[in-house]
Amino acid sequence: MLMQYSLRTTISSVAVLLFLAISLSISAQNTFSGTIKGRVLDEHKATLPFASIFLKLENDSVIYKSQIGAENGDFSFTQVKAGKYLLEIKVMGYGDFKKSGLMMSQNSPLTDLGMIQLFPNSKVLTGVTITGRIPLFERRADKMIINLDQNLQSSPSMMEVMNKLPGVQVNPVDDQISLNGRGVQIYIDGKATPLSSDALAGLLKGMSPSGIQKIELIANPSAKYDAAGGAGIINIIRKRNYKGGLNGNVFANIGQGTYGKQVGGLNLNYKGDGFNVLLNTNYNYNKYNFDTKVMTDFFDQNGFLTAQTGSDIKSVRSTRIYTPTLGLDFYLSKKTTLSFTTVQNIQRFHKDARSSPLIADQTEEKDLFLNLVKAKTLNSSYSMHFLRQIDTLGKELTADLDFYNYDNQTGNDNTSLSAQEEVSALKSFLDQGRKYKVYAAKIDYTQPLGSKRRIELGLKTSFVRSDNENRFFITQTGLQILDPSQSDRFKYTEMINAIYTTFSKDGTHFSYQIGLRGEHTLGKGLLFETSEHNNRRYFQLFPSLYFDYKFNEKHSLNLNLNKNINRPTYENLNPLIRILDANNFLQGNPELKPGIVYNAALTYNLKNAFFATVAYGYTKNDFTSFSRKFENTEITSTKPENNKYTQYFSSHVAYNKQVNSWWYTSTGINYNQRTYKSVFDGYELQSSGIPGFGASSYDAFSVTKKFSFLVLLRYTGKFQERNLIYDPSFTFTAGVSQKLFKNKGTLALNVTDIFETYKSRYTQNSGAINQVWENKLETRIGRLSFSYNFGGAIKSRATKNAAEEESQRTKSAEN
Repeated sequence: MLMQYSLRTTISSVAVLLFLAISLSISAQNTFSGTIKGRVLDEHKATLPFASIFLKLENDSVIYKSQIGAENGDFSFTQVKAGKYLLEIKVMGYGDFKKSGLMMSQNSPLTDLGMIQLFPNSKVLTGVTITGRIPLFERRADKMIINLDQNLQSSPSMMEVMNKLPGVQVNPVDDQISLNGRGVQIYIDGKATPLSSDALAGLLKGMSPSGIQKIELIANPSAKYDAAGGAGIINIIRKRNYKGGLNGNVFANIGQGTYGKQVGGLNLNYKGDGFNVLLNTNYNYNKYNFDTKVMTDFFDQNGFLTAQTGSDIKSVRSTRIYTPTLGLDFYLSKKTTLSFTTVQNIQRFHKDARSSPLIADQTEEKDLFLNLVKAKTLNSSYSMHFLRQIDTLGKELTADLDFYNYDNQTGNDNTSLSAQEEVSALKSFLDQGRKYKVYAAKIDYTQPLGSKRRIELGLKTSFVRSDNENRFFITQTGLQILDPSQSDRFKYTEMINAIYTTFSKDGTHFSYQIGLRGEHTLGKGLLFETSEHNNRRYFQLFPSLYFDYKFNEKHSLNLNLNKNINRPTYENLNPLIRILDANNFLQGNPELKPGIVYNAALTYNLKNAFFATVAYGYTKNDFTSFSRKFENTEITSTKPENNKYTQYFSSHVAYNKQVNSWWYTSTGINYNQRTYKSVFDGYELQSSGIPGFGASSYDAFSVTKKFSFLVLLRYTGKFQERNLIYDPSFTFTAGVSQKLFKNKGTLALNVTDIFETYKSRYTQNSGAINQVWENKLETRIGRLSFSYNFGGAIKSRATKNAAEEESQRTKSAEN
């Protein structure tokens, strides 16, 4: 009996232990999590960065987890539950990789796939092999991305690339850049460049396209960007070395118009364990003719002509621009990067101009006004960027510190010669100083909120100090004597504090983003001669909405709505005069109010190749340039004023596609019409605008695998911009390109404006004053360029070095 009881007890204990063991085993299986990892390589066994990687349940192919691969090609899925999985890897331009049967269990908690090699995605059409590549144009919900190809990278400078981009135009007269007919702000690597227009033009002319990865065209910026983005943003993103080792590019360019031009430089990038070094040095020299004719009519209140003046200005100008850039990236961990960048932009400008009166029916000998300008500009920028990727789901923190220093010294040596005298009637010297410093700091945080949703938050503060001075000297008996009555100084400081948030969701068919930005502005100006103070303090909210609906893989519709602000540039606030010639001055206006801008745009997208957009814009207190008499003389002074409003109607149709193996085209047609209303000096000026039509086509043809040619045609019809009416213009540019040295080198020849058909002529209506400006400048230029890429990637080895990283990461015109 006792033995029987003992046996029953033993059996019960064993059963309990067996039950506990099974329970623990099941519990362990339920709580078990493992890891699947690997590294993605290209066809040369070099690391392939930023692959799209999907881990799917094998039974139904439902996506279990997804991530973007690291810069060094690594990927790792952690906390993977027990089960059977399918791994899929996608990289644009490469064939997809799929691997099934990946078992995750307690017995095999780690699956290391090692090196996964992808190969270019090729297909054959009628005997011609087409190798997959990144498309030249990519359309996103809020922007268009242009990945620079070899044709664009063979251009002599980024300024010339701008004219080849869809919807972008560069005015050859003053280098003003517009997007879809409206002004823009230039960003570099996601940061605004608060430069004057001539400093910015110098920066772009000295920047080689060979060091640029891509350009983003953002017609309607979201709340994430500065509200002063105006009508749009052009973001230039420089190359970073994704592969280990030394990579570089050397380039040279010689051009010939009336005078010679030279461009040259070197781009170096070295990526080692834990760091990356970028060094760019660019040099640009350009000498050219620039002739202007200005006719000015003065009217009384009854509209009768009372006086007329005219100037025929002939000038020879030259610029020398040197732009060294140094960038350092330190990979503090796999998810933390600290970057430093400095850009030094050194410019020398020289103008030798001679103007004479241009009066109808005048035959007698004319007076002369000689204007010799020498300008030195040093623009320095220093930036620090911190990136912390908190997890693989998209949670990250970034912080930026930036400092810009701009220093321009311009000397105007003026001589007035009388037709009846052999000696100069008057000699004077105007010494102009333009300085400003910009300090900025911002912090951004991104938080995923479940499936394909996220919220972004950010803070930014900036402080600007602008200092402008004119010192006017009259030359008497060989001595320069300061004239205090014509000398003055203007200082302006501005602080802007901003906070923003955006919420976005990406759906299979419907995606959207909602944003709100608040900015507080405090500005103080002081004109020393009159002790006049100009203070401004205001707070504005700037909402933005983006909706994107995909009907299917071919058709989608996108709607953008936003509000932003046009703040006056520091040059537009500066009231000190700038001399064009004896009859025409330029001035700023410290009384300018900011313009408030409302934008709406609807875009239809077909196969990411055909785009049709209709847009509407309304700007309150828009800036309009008006001319008035300077101190009751017949000298005109032109400066900006606030109008009542400007309305902007436009539509654009664009087709961007690799039509076949040998032909790529980017062709567009646009329509725009502007209406405006303004009150100036007692005159009410109002116009319903002139319907303006334009068209452009950039086409690249591959004759062989190594030889290609391109053509660029651009037509701009007659159109009205506020109180300015522009004459139509047409340009034709063509070039050829030959690949050398196993496709590492490129030799290109192109000629701009072959038929010299470009025209810059416009009429400005200022009520009592009407002016006609006609500019003739050097536009037909032949250029021969050479570019060579050297270095190679170090084949990656599987290591566990934690330092390896997955980071990717004011306006004035020439006098």
